[in-house]
Formats: sequence, structure tokens, C-alpha cells
Amino acid sequence: MRRLTLILWLILLVVACRRSPGATPEPTETPATEAAGASEGAGESAGNNGEEAAFPDNADLRAARFAVVYHMTQIEGMTFPLVDQWTPESVSENDEFRTHTFRSGDWTLSLAAPLEDTPDLLYRVTITGPDDFFYQADMDEDGNLAPAQ
Repeated sequence: MRRLTLILWLILLVVACRRSPGATPEPTETPATEAAGASEGAGESAGNNGEEAAFPDNADLRAARFAVVYHMTQIEGMTFPLVDQWTPESVSENDEFRTHTFRSGDWTLSLAAPLEDTPDLLYRVTITGPDDFFYQADMDEDGNLAPAQ
């Protein structure tokens, strides 16, 4: 995980350095009021076994969200909520995965970590959003996303 965090911070540094001082930033933000309103109902149960109301955000989860935001904005070219606009919503566990779910306005991001070590899978990423948007991908330890099969 430290390698992933280091790589993601380096990517952030490179992206930040590439922007010239007078450049207009790409539109990648959602209104802050949407993100703030998303925290309501964070304690509601979705009926999954082992679910808790909220969880502490940590460096590994932030690094994974950074990789997702980078992929969606820079690779896919989408307008997508930034890393700090996601509110922890719930954590659940089943036989195979521990899933951390985040919300930002109409967007939901789930990072599902396998309970057993899997060499090529760090997280199964699921994103839902406005207009029935759905995206699912597998993230490796380097932060690369590949469409889930």
C-alpha cells in the first residue's frame, strides 16, 4: 500500500506541476452543497451483514480515491467529484470483500478490498452516478484501473 500511496502522490505532483499559472482548470468539481447534503442518512443501514454507520478515512482509502478521480477525470475525461468531496458512508463485509462506500452528491463510490490476498486485485471499484451512470473496474497495487469482467 505504501508503494501505491507514493505513486499516487507523485502523479498528483506531476499533474499539479504541468498546469501553467494562467491555465484555466478543467471543470471537475460538483457543488459543495451537494457533497455537504450527502452526509445526511450516512448512518442508515442498507441491510448488509456487519455494516457500520461510518468509518474513519485513512491514507490508503484516500490514495485509492485519488487513483479513481485521476482515472475518471484525466483518462475518461469526465466531470467527477474530487478526492476531498467524498463523505464516508458505510462499511460492510461479506465472505469475499470488505467494502467502503463513499458519497458525493448523486455519486456513490465503493472500494471493495478482498479479504484474502489477491495478487492482481487491490480494490474492486464500483461507481454509480446521475443518469444511471455505472462503472466497475479492478484496481491493482499500482493504482491502475481495468474494467471488471
